[in-house]
Amino acid sequence: MSDCTIAPADDFGLYLRVLRACQGMLPIAREALRWINGGDDEVVRSVRLECVVCVAPRALRDQGTAAGLLQAAAQAEIWVLAKGCPPSPARNQKIANNTLHAPNSIRRA
Repeated sequence: MSDCTIAPADDFGLYLRVLRACQGMLPIAREALRWINGGDDEVVRSVRLECVVCVAPRALRDQGTAAGLLQAAAQAEIWVLAKGCPPSPARNQKIANNTLHAPNSIRRA
């Protein structure tokens, strides 16, 4: 018998979000869910979820394994708990793009 069971609506939404972040790779999504659900309380679990969603694309591209994803997510979790906000690759790219275009914007003004 498979360990895939129908979960309550909230858990099912969590499952789908993690599965989407893991690009449909079911074994990796299962490991990520085990790690997320291993948190002590709801706050830790929500931080872990956001960390998995944030780091999954790059971790899966670079390493392609559940261990690599969980290591990157754990590092992001430490960052969040220490700094109070998650590292955001998209935000960093946006800042870099704005920095690159700032001189042109200033010249036009």
